[in-house]
Amino acid sequence: MAEKKTEAVQQILGEEAVLEMNDADVDAAFEHGRENMIKQAGGKEAWALLSPDQRRDLSAVMIKQVLISLGESEYSSLTEEQRRELDFFVWVGCGCHKNTNTVLGGHIAVMKWWEENGLPGPILLANKDNTAVLRTLDPDTEPTAAHEHALQSSTRGGIKATDIAGAIFRNKDQKKGQQDITLLWFEFFGDSFTFPSTCNNRYGSHCAAAACLLMYLDKFIEFLEFIRDKKKTRTFNNMENNLYKALKCNSTLTELAVLALYAQAISHPYI
Repeated sequence: MAEKKTEAVQQILGEEAVLEMNDADVDAAFEHGRENMIKQAGGKEAWALLSPDQRRDLSAVMIKQVLISLGESEYSSLTEEQRRELDFFVWVGCGCHKNTNTVLGGHIAVMKWWEENGLPGPILLANKDNTAVLRTLDPDTEPTAAHEHALQSSTRGGIKATDIAGAIFRNKDQKKGQQDITLLWFEFFGDSFTFPSTCNNRYGSHCAAAACLLMYLDKFIEFLEFIRDKKKTRTFNNMENNLYKALKCNSTLTELAVLALYAQAISHPYI
């Protein structure tokens, strides 16, 4: 890429140089290029045997090479500052990936921040099996190895909350989740939108989900209660209960706010 960029710069300088040259010098430069082209093709006899398309292709290459040669001469006459401006080249790869990596790094740092500052962090959002184990944990007794494993393997925080929300409100499996009911329920109350797809590798989907959860926080809490109350058992499943707890946890909401604000202040203008 750097070589192609340099080549393009030299060609543009050559084109600009041609505009400043007199006709005789321009004719001489291209005549010299044409002579070299025919020589490289094998001489005049070999050139005569080429098809019109082959001659046209070789002529196009010759014109480009002449312009680059003129551009190199023009480049050598520039000041050091002008050369630096033309030579400047930065390879950064995909900007979207850089932003995604930053969000991931920030999420890991925030998770550590709570403990480092002695503050109560987000509520634990254990899976179904770990929840069953942790129910037997007695705060007055020493936790067992099973309890320790359940605690260590369970996650928490804003990203976990958006991940659960995505699985409930927009599951990639149409036979799972509450995506159809979510759309109808919010449309009934005048808010028509599709929850961000956190199950796919889409840039900023968790930050968008965080903003969505905060914008409609009361509505989502009410909707979860609606899902619970329409069941015969009138109880949450483990996933719904985790999200319900997360949306009532100030520390989790703080992380959601950070994700949403980061997207607005950094991700969107950067990308």
